[in-house]
Amino acid sequence: MGHASERGALWAWLALFLVAAGGCARAREASRGKPVIAVSIFPLASLVEQLTGDWAEVVTLLPASASPHNPSFTPDQLRAVARADVLIVVGMGLDPWAEKAATAAESPPVLRFSDLIGGEANKSDPPRNNHLWLDPVLTIEFVEALSARLKERYPDHAAGIQSAAERLLADLRRLDREYAEQFAAVPRKDLITFHNAFDLIAERYHLNILVRLTDIETSPGGEVTPDKIREALEAITKFKLKVLYAETEFPDQAIRRLRDETADETSVDVLLLDPQGNPAVEGYRTYQQMMRSNLKTLVKGQSE
Repeated sequence: MGHASERGALWAWLALFLVAAGGCARAREASRGKPVIAVSIFPLASLVEQLTGDWAEVVTLLPASASPHNPSFTPDQLRAVARADVLIVVGMGLDPWAEKAATAAESPPVLRFSDLIGGEANKSDPPRNNHLWLDPVLTIEFVEALSARLKERYPDHAAGIQSAAERLLADLRRLDREYAEQFAAVPRKDLITFHNAFDLIAERYHLNILVRLTDIETSPGGEVTPDKIREALEAITKFKLKVLYAETEFPDQAIRRLRDETADETSVDVLLLDPQGNPAVEGYRTYQQMMRSNLKTLVKGQSE
């Protein structure tokens, strides 16, 4: 059987599995009265948890710190989609696997970050990068719109959602100010990143990304080409860079190679960024903690 036929058979089986599992699970949830909200990645799940508190079960589909670009589902994750009352995703091609699973699971309503931002009340330009949650301003817009949608869908919890949204939005606005003020003060504006996750931060707060070692959307697996290595080495020398940024979700062989190849000429540190967060890791257990930990790392690196 060819790969296309195998994939077709797999999704046909998956659809049958999810429909059956979804019917039983939703019946159980209905009797218990606690809605299930499935979310594609942890940063969004953290925001949803802060809006809903303990009246909803928020299920994250992608394991913490795993790459959303090459996911794989476990049976538990598939059952979570089948049980979901609503699915919340990033959109813009970042997490289509979540929407595909939802389609197989009798299509629970899907709310996309990308669809909820940029309304008439907001003045942000349409983003060109799908790592939307890493821009605090876009995240403020998302939370404002999402909280309104959740109040419509769960009117019995509207007052609680409103109070939670006010607290969360106040903290997100503080976060935006912290980013703006601290990046304005760093002496170095130029940097090299592993991939394009941090482009929106750079655009928002006036940093200049000289080289992205890989564009994960066009180079599956995050492979770093010899040309990119050469480009990065030239930038390190020309701009006298002192820091390279690795990321938790990708192997860092290329980063180590760059550090080793510049060892005779300059001392280059490697600092770790995490665009996904992790509820089990100190400093990354909520969206805000993740963003502030990355800010601290970037400010350190751009001050060396």
